[in-house]
Amino acid sequence: MRDYGPSLNDLRQALGGVLARSLTDEHFEAYKRAKLGGVDLTGGDQPVRKLSPATVNKRLDLARRVIGEAVHRGVMSVPNPVDDVVRPRNPTREQAVLSEVDMRRVIDGADTLEFRAIVRCFGELALRFSEATGLPITAYDPVQRTVRIRQQAAEQREPKPLRMIIKDYAKSPWGIRTLRVSSALAVELEEIIETGSARPNPYGLFFTDSRGGILREPNFLRDRWRPLLRRAGLGQTGAGAMKQTPKGLTPHALRHSRASLIASRHSELFAPKLQRFLGHHSVTFTLEKYGSHFSKGMLEPDEYLTDMDVAELGDPAAPRRP
Repeated sequence: MRDYGPSLNDLRQALGGVLARSLTDEHFEAYKRAKLGGVDLTGGDQPVRKLSPATVNKRLDLARRVIGEAVHRGVMSVPNPVDDVVRPRNPTREQAVLSEVDMRRVIDGADTLEFRAIVRCFGELALRFSEATGLPITAYDPVQRTVRIRQQAAEQREPKPLRMIIKDYAKSPWGIRTLRVSSALAVELEEIIETGSARPNPYGLFFTDSRGGILREPNFLRDRWRPLLRRAGLGQTGAGAMKQTPKGLTPHALRHSRASLIASRHSELFAPKLQRFLGHHSVTFTLEKYGSHFSKGMLEPDEYLTDMDVAELGDPAAPRRP
């Protein structure tokens, strides 16, 4: 939980006056309403910033994980009260989903070896931005053709000035995983290693900025990602084109699209394997996020997800490459 200090402090401030064993879903319902409405739960008279539904859901997820850990350790013996909280929804913030055809267009539009490889990491391996930009060369096993995800890049805002760092741990314990790469991505990673295309950097990373530093997402979106979307025919043109990513299509959209395409080929019984592939903290979270994408049929393949060719993104209507 070391990366969740501000959110934990907010929960502690709002609910810290209640004994843990006395917490009920009503406490968290009140917390939810207060945060959505900008109400100060401590009784102060200072204005409180309203939180978006997405942020409130993240806070509730964190509370559920903390209490779940307490129950697991035997510190608490009651059912998790957060499980019964009705989550706020915000349809305008639904994540965009690309088709397999569009995902391939984005990959093909990357104009350099290093850029194409990181875009494949977003789309084929469904890596988070922090996981891809924090991927060390030593994580790649050319014999097994796998990458080991166990660290992440991040911004450190305090103490100032802001700087990029590598955290030697994953986003959560479930984020540590080994993924098999496609033959195309394997060729690109090996070429980066053999030719020394990866700029020298103290962390031994595959992907860096022009000076060999850790990639920052705002700079990456502005300088490389948005031009790529326009080349692929998915971006905005005109005066506002450089100000925002069109249709919410950030690199995370490739991760979401990859997971959605996998889900569309399987029933919900496949969710535990999809959870391990994505590094989610629970199957419940995977089902909440991708339940509507799962096939209604009963397709239960025997092979483990990472043993499948990840280049086959799962859209049956998409034309296959030779």
